[in-house]
Amino acid sequence: TSRPEPIKESRKNTKSRYTCDVCKKTFPQERYLQRHIAAKHSTTPNHEDSSSGGATTAEATAAGKATAAAKATAAITTTASITTTGSCAAEATTSAALTATAAKARISAANTRTAALTATAAKARISAANTRTAALTATAAKARISAANTRTTALIRRDTGTTTAGRTTRAKNPTAKATRIATPTRTTAVTKTLRSKKAAAITKAVVLTKKSAASSSQFVDCGESMKQEV
Repeated sequence: TSRPEPIKESRKNTKSRYTCDVCKKTFPQERYLQRHIAAKHSTTPNHEDSSSGGATTAEATAAGKATAAAKATAAITTTASITTTGSCAAEATTSAALTATAAKARISAANTRTAALTATAAKARISAANTRTAALTATAAKARISAANTRTTALIRRDTGTTTAGRTTRAKNPTAKATRIATPTRTTAVTKTLRSKKAAAITKAVVLTKKSAASSSQFVDCGESMKQEV
């Protein structure tokens, strides 16, 4: 009657044979223990497979850490690539902006130079035109004054009989000479008339000269307005 008790104890010991080193649970068979470890303590380090001598939990953990490190490295590489790409794009945008600014500056400088050259050329043309106009005006005024003087001299000679033919005629016709001497009043009147005509011709020439000068000043004013427009 005393034997059954040791057998029961032996069975009980057999059921409690396999104990988990982490949570101290006991299992009747090793496969239950391994399944428990795989399900509950797969990341717990330093747990060995006592029966097969295979890979330990620590090795599995190390492998997981290596995988995580590889993923982190890949993520860092991707982030660096994205950052580099964004930096390159920003640098390209900055370079494009600087290029556009430089191009605008060159265009502005070219426009300024062109405007300056245009203004200088316009001033030169206006000055040349003014010079030509003044020269033509002076020449025309001189020509008109000379023509007026010529006409006045011709009238004086005609009315006073001082031409060569008139002197020859007077030499051959002493009666006419005596008549002219006898009528000094008429000669004086004719002389005054001729002098007044000459004065009138000179006055007319002066007026024409002033008109020419006025037209020249108007042309200069036109030239100044052209300069302002330029």
